[in-house]
Amino acid sequence: MTMDSLFNSNFGVQGGTVKRAYHVFRAAESGTPVSLRLYHEHGDGYSGGDGGDFLIKIARIDDHRPVADAPAFATATWKPPMSGGKFPNSNDRFKTHPLSATGRIEKGGLYQIEYQSTDPTNGN
Repeated sequence: MTMDSLFNSNFGVQGGTVKRAYHVFRAAESGTPVSLRLYHEHGDGYSGGDGGDFLIKIARIDDHRPVADAPAFATATWKPPMSGGKFPNSNDRFKTHPLSATGRIEKGGLYQIEYQSTDPTNGN
């Protein structure tokens, strides 16, 4: 499956509240997800500190609205190799995240990808 989109989103802990970002999609084909390739921007206005720790989850949903903490069947974790909000190697902005999957995506099903920071300091 290929999804091509680019969007700016704020997620992490902001003002004591955990904020998450979501992609919602309808599956064009069936299969077990093995990886997710993402682009991560860096620098002023995008990232801070060491980038924090990320949790990425894929879950099936019944409506076009994201569901916080929906039961995930595929997950990935990531700690960006950042310093001062920047990647030392700008190629690190393009990252393929291996997924640990316990289920399949079924053609026509509605799914969400949830992005969440698990670092209460946001890497600062």
